[in-house]
Amino acid sequence: MSEALCVDLLVRGQPQAFVDLFSLTHSSNDTAVSTTNASSAPQPASLPEETAAAISQELVVAHDAERKGDFEASYNAYQQLAEHFTSYEHLPNAKLFYTRCLQIAIAHSWTEGEAAAHTNLGMLAEQLHDLQAAESHYEQHLALLGNLRQFAETSGPEQAAAHANVMKVYQERAKELAQAGDEEARLHALRKWIRAAERSGDPAALAQAHMQLGLAHQQQGEYVQAVKSLHEYIALCQHMEQVQPEAQALCSLADCQQVLGNLEGAVQSLQSFLLQSRHHDAEGEVYACCNLGVLYYRQRQYDEALTYCERFFEAARGLNDQRVLDVARVNLGAVRAALTFRDYVQVADADLQTLLLWKNVRMPFKEQNPVTLSVQ
Repeated sequence: MSEALCVDLLVRGQPQAFVDLFSLTHSSNDTAVSTTNASSAPQPASLPEETAAAISQELVVAHDAERKGDFEASYNAYQQLAEHFTSYEHLPNAKLFYTRCLQIAIAHSWTEGEAAAHTNLGMLAEQLHDLQAAESHYEQHLALLGNLRQFAETSGPEQAAAHANVMKVYQERAKELAQAGDEEARLHALRKWIRAAERSGDPAALAQAHMQLGLAHQQQGEYVQAVKSLHEYIALCQHMEQVQPEAQALCSLADCQQVLGNLEGAVQSLQSFLLQSRHHDAEGEVYACCNLGVLYYRQRQYDEALTYCERFFEAARGLNDQRVLDVARVNLGAVRAALTFRDYVQVADADLQTLLLWKNVRMPFKEQNPVTLSVQ
């Protein structure tokens, strides 16, 4: 059937349509594709007979329209072909025809068609897992919409959809770069996400972008920048109704503040973390109570340390994790020992005679430090 269709195209004087259809329906081992751009040549596809006939007709429409100078009709025909191959998941072929749409729009300075082609190519690049290409197409789409907006030729929903597309790709691109170990490029992608969120006026997206940037800075050991971004995230959450900061952000903020020596700020962050985690996250409650106990201990506020270490011990008993329970026992014992020592010093200071009598039977005392628990 495909051979007959190819012959028919030659008989009808459609050489370019013949080349396209032949390339689409025959193995690359059997034919040398002679297209204008060999690198973007169609990829061989297994097509049903009725589908091949429909494609043949659409190719004729596209090439006839090109010869007549009707660029919109040609554009629409190539777009139909691209959508057809997308529905069959022949994505390289879909990319070829969307690229032809883009070339036609650029050649005729048709901004609306160019913007639509960039959107389609961006979505296709996402399906092909080429996030860098998707990012480029979505950015160009947004730039074109910005030009159209000057002449009131674009709608609010279209702008919102374009911003959502580019922000999604920035987020996914940042994840991809993190997995590849390219931290500088990852930070750059996250900053682009923030700028896009600011332009879009989407506070939820802006908050998420700041949180991810803060976590990335923390992983890089850039604690000052991490604290700044995480504070931005928390502030945005506070301005949005019924939106609570994520526990992970509060936990990371507390860790950064401890590293920077801001123990009071770390305590506040952990207390906020505890309020969110205690009712639905047992591991979060354990982490917060443990670290609050340690922080208060380091500040010699032993009564507060005891409160949190006791809560840590009780919560740890429900985790069925012997390592965590051992840490809880050690910490609770260290705090109780510190309280006992404090009481001893007070008694000794108030009654020297009692101290002298005790010295004959005293045992050596060595202060024991509590253990900080890290979240695995």
